[in-house]
Amino acid sequence: MVGMLIDSSVYAALFNTQDVLHKATLDFTAGLNERETRVILPRLVLIEVTNVLYRRGVLDLELLERSMSDAVLVELTESVHEEVRLLLEKVSLKTADLLLVAWAKLYEVELVSWDRQLVREANKVVRAYTPKDR
Repeated sequence: MVGMLIDSSVYAALFNTQDVLHKATLDFTAGLNERETRVILPRLVLIEVTNVLYRRGVLDLELLERSMSDAVLVELTESVHEEVRLLLEKVSLKTADLLLVAWAKLYEVELVSWDRQLVREANKVVRAYTPKDR
């Protein structure tokens, strides 16, 4: 079974039909349904997606959260903090992205994002790619 952490940029494109990356994201997520994939969902990502989509006019936030309910919700813990400390010398990222890489490393999953800088830096320590690169 493949393990994956999906960044908020992917969820935002998926739930916003006006997003230029919506179609590519739909294609990517359709592929996830065809194979067994364990999705790790940091609460930080859930909060970020909720905020971004609300600001873009997506008001059915309960539907959004229900659609993410198959994912394994993970929290910010001391283990994640320790992993961040180990990554500081290996990657150069803003705090939220650094946390995503730490979660991916800690849970031994791949990281998927539309943010090319995040993908580039994350690849120094975990497997990371954009939905188009999958």
